[in-house]
Amino acid sequence: MAEEFDELHIIKNNFYVGNYPLVINDTTNPSTPQGRLEKQCLIFRSLIALKQYQKIIEEVNDNHPEELCAIKLLAQYLSAKEANNTGDIENVLNTINNVLSNSNTNPVVILMFAIIYNYEEMVSEALQILEKVKNKNLECTAFYIQLLIKINRTDLAQKEVSQMKSWADDAALAQLAETWLNLALGGDRKYQESFYIFEELSQSINSISPKLLTGKAICKMHASNFAEAEKLLIESLNKNSNDPDTLVNLIICSRAQGKPEELVNKYIMHLNEVYPNHPYLKDYEEKSTLFDNAAKRYAQ
Repeated sequence: MAEEFDELHIIKNNFYVGNYPLVINDTTNPSTPQGRLEKQCLIFRSLIALKQYQKIIEEVNDNHPEELCAIKLLAQYLSAKEANNTGDIENVLNTINNVLSNSNTNPVVILMFAIIYNYEEMVSEALQILEKVKNKNLECTAFYIQLLIKINRTDLAQKEVSQMKSWADDAALAQLAETWLNLALGGDRKYQESFYIFEELSQSINSISPKLLTGKAICKMHASNFAEAEKLLIESLNKNSNDPDTLVNLIICSRAQGKPEELVNKYIMHLNEVYPNHPYLKDYEEKSTLFDNAAKRYAQ
């Protein structure tokens, strides 16, 4: 079962809530080869979250386990995406097709590929490959739920969350999945439930991360309590000034409060510096272009 206590219980929870430095510096020494591999996967994925792609690319070779090779592929993809290197992106996608043609069902491998597909807006393909392994792996199930919410299939997401809670009710990741669903469903009661979950996770893990602070802030924003949301987001920004989710929500929160345009632009510029390919920026640019084109028609 997913919530059986294991040697990696703490490091896994730290990874799920975004405490990546704690994952990287964790001193746990797993007693089994599988445990040591799982820990290495979490460390490498934490490095990816901190955009330290090159370290993984240089360290992992074809002789490493397939899990690490799949994580390296994600690092290569994200590095290529930041550099707008379409050739390398295409190479990564071709490699994924080759691996999947051999009917690979390793949950870590499938999860990495699904994450890449999601970046490519290939959500149907991501759901399709996750379908094979989602009931065997907590992270695959959680990401499956996340993708269902992304395409507005909250009806299916509800079924998956209910099923997940039947075998992993107390798992931190299952609780996070419930918050995603609550926020998608909407309503004051759902927002409050999600806020309490974020609070409980902060206390149980004994460390509040930017991800948890931003989650709490989103609950407050949904409830139109923007002043409290801003305080939480500023606290998150003080913990990690480059966290993209914090910056995006600060932009939204600042606009909702009618903050000076100079402040909003400062957050936008910072986001553009650290995550130039962030979906929010792409959407913002597209809408700005549409607005400018419309304004020109009226100005003529």
